[in-house]
Formats: sequence, structure tokens, C-alpha cells
Amino acid sequence: MDFSNVESLQASIGELIFVEIKTTKKESVKDDFSGYFFALSEGEIAASEALGERYQVILYNYVQKKYLKTTVADILSRSKSRTWQLSLQL
Repeated sequence: MDFSNVESLQASIGELIFVEIKTTKKESVKDDFSGYFFALSEGEIAASEALGERYQVILYNYVQKKYLKTTVADILSRSKSRTWQLSLQL
């Protein structure tokens, strides 16, 4: 794909994979990333719904130097608890 060529981008856009990276330095996070707490924004959830499997998430643990490639749907299915919040700017 030629990023400087609009036609090339248009032809390839359906094949692109978008990756969200979430990181941690907490030693309490296990190899399978259980115990890992993080937030997903409304935009991340909307993007994952729109793009499906083409929107992936990589969880990276700096302490163990391990990563897990996953999806928002998989993360939501594995979650043990969910807390929704509203962010406001005044």
C-alpha cells in the first residue's frame, strides 16, 4: 500500500487492521492478563462494532514482557465486572 497515493489507500482500506494498545506495569497482572484493569472508551467500543475483527486490541505487560492480541468482544466476554461512567467537560 502506498500511503502517499489516494487510490492505493482507497483500494486497501477494507483490508486494514486497526490496533488499540493497552499497557500495564502492575506486577499483580497474571500471564493470562487476569487482574488487569483498564477502561474502554465509547469511541473504542463503537470502532470495534463498526470494524469487527479488523479492530484488534493488544494488551502488553511491561513487567513480564508479554502481550495478548484480542478483540473488544473477547475482552467484554472475559470481564468480571463493568462500571460505566460519564465524562464531562464544563
